[in-house]
Amino acid sequence: IWDPRRGTSAMPRAAADSASTPGIRFPPGILQQVLALPGNSRCFDCARELLLPSEVFGLIPHGTVLCRTCAEKLLAALPDRLPRTAVRSLHMDCFSARQVLAMRIGSNMQLKGFFKRQRIDRTPPELLYTLRATAFYRRQLALEVDRRVASGDSISATAPGRPKGVADPEALLRVDANVRNRVSEGR
Repeated sequence: IWDPRRGTSAMPRAAADSASTPGIRFPPGILQQVLALPGNSRCFDCARELLLPSEVFGLIPHGTVLCRTCAEKLLAALPDRLPRTAVRSLHMDCFSARQVLAMRIGSNMQLKGFFKRQRIDRTPPELLYTLRATAFYRRQLALEVDRRVASGDSISATAPGRPKGVADPEALLRVDANVRNRVSEGR
């Protein structure tokens, strides 16, 4: 796992629970698909163009891509709220199949649209990632990953009639309505 505090990347330690231990390098073909998703040619936080594979990092719980600089800033700004394993180099680190699937389902444009609909798109990143609406988005993305895994989708499979990696737009509209209701109710 890439550690910005040391500037190094190491293979994850073996764990008793192999389901939680990432085990595969990010597949190059799927990396191309992820970078081709709407908005994923640029960093989510600073909009810098991502030209080299070595500078592409994934914020796994959101399914978004970041540049190295923003990945470092994010981990430094939120050390207690963001696990180090949430930000990974798509070039150097290992991933579980669920993490690869999360990166295929999400996209920078999808999350930016969600933030815009919630009227939180101008919030600074160090605050944005701590909001309840953002936590709700993370849970919904995790549920979508679970749903696809339960239905037998693999990391290379996609739902028919839907672009690769793009979640069901109707489901996202329902998610937005739920977030607006919960935010307005103060939950």
